Amino acid sequence: MLMASIDRPVLRLRYLSARGDAFRRGQPLPAPYRHPQYAVADHRPWGLPRPPRHQRWFQLGPDFVLVAARNGLITQVVLGH
Repeated sequence: MLMASIDRPVLRLRYLSARGDAFRRGQPLPAPYRHPQYAVADHRPWGLPRPPRHQRWFQLGPDFVLVAARNGLITQVVLGH
């Protein structure tokens, strides 16, 4: 944690998105993002296609990834949706 000039902590917030090498099709979705808090309960309000059987959408900031339930591999990435 960094300290500001008047000895107050400075918070560094990490921006969450599905950009970068860790979020490519065919790669496993990193374990911290497979948590239910990132799972999309209803794809329709987001304009996403219905996920195929045994797949689920996860939201990472403004981005969405479609993940196979059996092996955790990313099958589709939708950026800036």
